[in-house]
Amino acid sequence: MTTPTTKNTKWLKISLIVGAVIGLICCIGIAALLFFANTMNNITQDNDTWVRSLAWSPDGSKIAVGSSNHTVTIWDVQSGRLLITISSHTSSVRDLAWSPDGKMLASGAGDGVVFIWNPQTGNMIKQLTTTEQDALGFLSWSPDSYWLAFTGHSGDILIWDVDNNQEILFFDSSGETNLKNLITGISWSPDGTRLAISTADGSINIRDIQTGESLWSTIAHSGWANDVEWSLDSDLLVSGGDDGVLKVWNAETGDLFNETKGSDSIFSVDWSFTSQPQIAWMSARGQVAITDFQQPDIFLPAGNDKVWVVAWSRDGQFLAAGTGVNTVYIWDTTTNQQIQLLTVPNIP
Repeated sequence: MTTPTTKNTKWLKISLIVGAVIGLICCIGIAALLFFANTMNNITQDNDTWVRSLAWSPDGSKIAVGSSNHTVTIWDVQSGRLLITISSHTSSVRDLAWSPDGKMLASGAGDGVVFIWNPQTGNMIKQLTTTEQDALGFLSWSPDSYWLAFTGHSGDILIWDVDNNQEILFFDSSGETNLKNLITGISWSPDGTRLAISTADGSINIRDIQTGESLWSTIAHSGWANDVEWSLDSDLLVSGGDDGVLKVWNAETGDLFNETKGSDSIFSVDWSFTSQPQIAWMSARGQVAITDFQQPDIFLPAGNDKVWVVAWSRDGQFLAAGTGVNTVYIWDTTTNQQIQLLTVPNIP
């Protein structure tokens, strides 16, 4: 016969077992959630480095990479070996510029500081500090490597005599400091006479390098004009913008020469300095296009993420593209074959 006490004891045991099972399931669930969250956090940490800027050495043997993790890295192109890591900036490295004589590498970041480095050793040569401490943007060397143009996003442009460490010229590209006048790109003409500027109101502006006078300007893109670059003979300019349109301009008059449309915003453009010039640009997510407006475009795959920056080697043989997942693709454009895939270390 089963007594009430026995019955209660039995149900107590069952309750304890059920409770233990439920508790175990809850613990497993919580552990799984924590593991998932930690995994997602690690994935986010692994992917929070993206390539913002590239600069080739004049001889094409090395490439410098500026990243959102505040570092500048210098790589040997043929071997893919990381040679130098520079960690002096305290903000994302927005632009790099290798001097035409090969002796200096300039880096600019959101910390408002321009560093000049010896690219062979990674040692700092000098530091230039702007008045716009949190808004430094873009860099471009004069063809003779004597002067450096650098800029804050809000519109101030300085021309600096690097050897003598002094300001040569200062001008405001827009006259105002608001969102519509953020500077997004800057490029010194190969003939040394002019400076091309792209801004967030969609315009490009050409300045006389001696006086700072505006020679012409135009609304080039709907949305931001993200980049502007010169042809080797300084006769043409190419620009790209948020509207996904690649445009080529007469650099003397500002007249539109040609255009083509991609399927995504164009963040970066570059013109090969060769006898048969080609333009590299991002035409779609994970894809780099090469255009000359005479032959069909060439398309090079660059993973599945956005391409933020493209850069030709000086001789036009190699093309590099930096992505949003801390990688740099390098192709030999004589064969259109990928020769390197560099992965920028994620510095904690």
